[in-house]
Amino acid sequence: MIGDGGSISEQAFSAFRVLLYVGPIAVYALWLGLVNSQAVPKLVKARDDFMVMTIAFWPFALEPVVGLVRAGHGGVAMAATGLMLLLFLRLLPAKHSGWVTYNLSPRRGRMWADRSLRSLEWSYRWVERTAIVTDKGLSIELRSVPVLRNVTFHIRHTRAKPPAADVAALRAEMSRRLEREGGLPSVAGCCLMMGGVLLLILPLWMLSHHSAAIAEVMTRILVS
Repeated sequence: MIGDGGSISEQAFSAFRVLLYVGPIAVYALWLGLVNSQAVPKLVKARDDFMVMTIAFWPFALEPVVGLVRAGHGGVAMAATGLMLLLFLRLLPAKHSGWVTYNLSPRRGRMWADRSLRSLEWSYRWVERTAIVTDKGLSIELRSVPVLRNVTFHIRHTRAKPPAADVAALRAEMSRRLEREGGLPSVAGCCLMMGGVLLLILPLWMLSHHSAAIAEVMTRILVS
C-alpha cells in the first residue's frame, strides 16, 4: 500500500517536481565547487558559464508559463515565452566576449592580466578595473563575485571589432600563466560542494521514498 500522503499520481508528481527544481541547482553547486577546488585556476568561456547557470535555473523561469497555460491563457504564455527568449539572447555573452576564472582573487586576476599584456608587448593603461589596449581596439574589464570567488575578464571593443586572433592570443597567454602558478582550494569551493551534496540528497530521498508510486505510474503509462 502507498501511504496516505495523497494519491499515487500526486506522490509521483511531487517527487519529480522536487527533482526538476532542486536537481539542476544541486548539480550547478557541485560544478561550482569542483572548479573552485582546483589548485590551478581554469579559464571558462563566459558564454559557457552563462549557459550552465541558465540550465540550472530554467525550471523557475518556466513556472509562470506553465501556470498561464493551466489557467487557459495560451496566448499570454506564448508572449511570455517569447519575452524570456529575447531576454536570454540579450544576456547571452558573445562568442569571444571574455572568460570566467574560479578560485581567483581580483588582486591576482589583475596581476595576471598585467603580466599577460606585458608578455604580449601590448600598450595599455588601467582605468579603475579596466585595462584599455588602444592599439588593439579592445579593453579588458575585471568583474568579481566574492561569494563564488571568481573573476570575469570581460572583453569590450573600443572601436571596430578587433581580430579574433588577438582575443585568442590573450586567452592563450593568460591560460599559460595561470597554469604555471598553483594555489590552494578555496573555502568557497568546499562550501559549494557540501551544499550541492546536501541539495542532491533531497530529490534522491524523494525518489526513493516514493519509488513505489513512481513505479506504479510508469507501469500505467507503459501499459495504457
